Amino acid sequence: MLAGLRADRDQLVGALGTVTSLMRPPADPFHERLVGSYPQIRRFLPLLIDAVAMESTAPARPVLDAYRALGAWLGERPHTTRLPDTEVPPRSSPRRGTARP
Repeated sequence: MLAGLRADRDQLVGALGTVTSLMRPPADPFHERLVGSYPQIRRFLPLLIDAVAMESTAPARPVLDAYRALGAWLGERPHTTRLPDTEVPPRSSPRRGTARP
């Protein structure tokens, strides 16, 4: 029995290590870089959305719906760089140096 508990603990520790290695540090400016790169990738997004067929599980359905809505929105507004209004979950800490309209 103790050997089984040890194996479960080892698996848990290994899984935690994997998750930890995939997390971005709190100071990582990923979101700012992503938003900053939008003007460069904007012209390719409609082609990507049309070319890549995606499916989702039921819990991820809102993400797929947003992906498809983005494609429709981009088709309607080909020359703007303003992103569509979306509901964004609140962050645990405010970002420094950014202001929301």
